[in-house]
Amino acid sequence: MYLFNFMLLAVIGYLGHQAVQKVRQARLVESQAAATVGPAKVRTTVQTHAPVRPLQNYRLIWERNLFNISKPEVHAPKEIEIDKLALASKGLGLKLVGTVVADDPKISRAIIDNRRIREQEVYREGDYAGKVRIKKYCATT
Repeated sequence: MYLFNFMLLAVIGYLGHQAVQKVRQARLVESQAAATVGPAKVRTTVQTHAPVRPLQNYRLIWERNLFNISKPEVHAPKEIEIDKLALASKGLGLKLVGTVVADDPKISRAIIDNRRIREQEVYREGDYAGKVRIKKYCATT
């Protein structure tokens, strides 16, 4: 039984060695073929200057807005009088952690820590934090 196992192991080793040698020889042939084929010679022409065209030639592209590059309308920020805003009372158990203020009120958010339930939640204008409605928030510097 041991003799059979030894012979089987020897045959598997021999076949494995032959397979490795064939792969190495194939890679050697590929690398020699790549070395004999030199870089292709390409004839290049150098353009000394690019034609400069007046901007009027590009007016049609600008007007048709092919690349969607027209400038968006700039909205003037609304001035908020902070003195006229009613402040929340201190006994609510809420603490403002931070704000995310954008030009669009739909994107703006306030992060409020509700100390009663020990969680921080994100609110928009018009949402209720407990019994309190958030009317407006803004960033001040």
